[in-house]
Amino acid sequence: MIAKRGQTYLDLGIQHAGHVEACFDIALQAGASITDDLTPGIELADPVEIDREMVSFYKLKQAVPATKLEE
Repeated sequence: MIAKRGQTYLDLGIQHAGHVEACFDIALQAGASITDDLTPGIELADPVEIDREMVSFYKLKQAVPATKLEE
């Protein structure tokens, strides 16, 4: 998966695994903390799906959560 502008590890967990719980695995595999800033365009390993219905929702709607507050 590729991080988009304004995304956090929590956003990626929800979008690609269907649950915020996945943010810990994503960050751990990247050697980072869930509070670290993501560089737009960085490629990260896909997490294991936790909630397939939620992942399908984001794909169907082409929704990309990006909740990082920009300064």
